[in-house]
Amino acid sequence: MKNLWLFILITAGISLSAQSSFEAVVDTQQIKIGEPIILKLKAKLPSEATYQWPIVEELQGFEILSLGKIDSLFQEDQVILSQELRLTSFDSGDVFMAPLHLKVNGDSLHTDSIPILVYYPNVKEGQELFDIKAPREIPFNYWILVYWAIGGIIVLALIYYLAKHLRKKPVVKSEKNIEPKIPPGEWALQKLDELEAAKLWEEGNTKGYYSELVDILRIYLERKFALKAMESTADELIVKMKPLVEDEDLFRSIKQSLQLSALVKYARHRSLAQENTQALEAIRNFIKLKEAPKIEDADV
Repeated sequence: MKNLWLFILITAGISLSAQSSFEAVVDTQQIKIGEPIILKLKAKLPSEATYQWPIVEELQGFEILSLGKIDSLFQEDQVILSQELRLTSFDSGDVFMAPLHLKVNGDSLHTDSIPILVYYPNVKEGQELFDIKAPREIPFNYWILVYWAIGGIIVLALIYYLAKHLRKKPVVKSEKNIEPKIPPGEWALQKLDELEAAKLWEEGNTKGYYSELVDILRIYLERKFALKAMESTADELIVKMKPLVEDEDLFRSIKQSLQLSALVKYARHRSLAQENTQALEAIRNFIKLKEAPKIEDADV
C-alpha cells in the first residue's frame, strides 16, 4: 500500500514538472557599475494550478529600480505568467543573482542562479581626474529688469487704450432686445407677415425660419402676459401656454409647431412645406384669438 502511494506521489510530481516551468532571463550578463539590467521572469503552469508568485523585494547584491506588474496569458489548459524587473548593482566583480522560488500546488519551482559581471568603466591612462565642484553661481542679469519694465509699460498702455475706446463704443442692441413701441398684438402680426414675406424656408434656411417664428411668439407672450418666455425651451413654452389656449385643436397645432421647431433646430427632422406653413398659421391664429376682444371693444 505504501508503495502505491509513493508511486502516485512520484507520478504526480513528474506530471507537475512536465506541465510547469519557471525561468529567469537577463538582457545582459555584463554591466558597468550602476547600469540597469532587465530581469524577466516567466512561468508556465496548468490553468487549474494554485501558485504563490515569489515576492521580489530585494535580491542580494542588486538594487531594484522598478518592479513591473505580473501579466497572465491563458493558452488552452495552461497559463503563462510573466514579470519584468529593472535592477542594478554597485558591487564590482562577479555578482550572483540568487534563485527565485515559485510555489505550485504545494511544490516549489526555482530559477537558476545567474552570474553578472559588474565592472568599472575604463579610464584612459594619464587622464586627469578632477574633484566634483559645486554649481557655479550665475551673475544676475540686470537687462532682465529692463525687459520686464518695458513689457509692463506696453501692457498698461494697451489696457488704457482698450478701456478708453471700449467705453466710447456705443452699445448695439439686438432687435430681439429692443422693446417695440406698438401694441404687442399688432407688432407680432406685423412680424409674422414680414417673416412670411422673407421666404426663409423656401430658400433653404429652415432653422432661421423657426428661430424667428418662435422668438416672435416669445416676445408676444412676455409683453402680453408677462410670461418669462425668452429663456424657455419649446417644451416649457407648451406648458406655459396651456392655460392661455382653450381651443384644443388650436393648442394641438401650437404644440406641434413648437415641437417641430426644436427638432429642426437640432437637425433631427427635415420639415415639409405644409408643416412650415401650418406652424406660422397656428401662432398667427393664437395671436388673433387673444387680440379679438380688444378689436370688438374698439368697434363698440
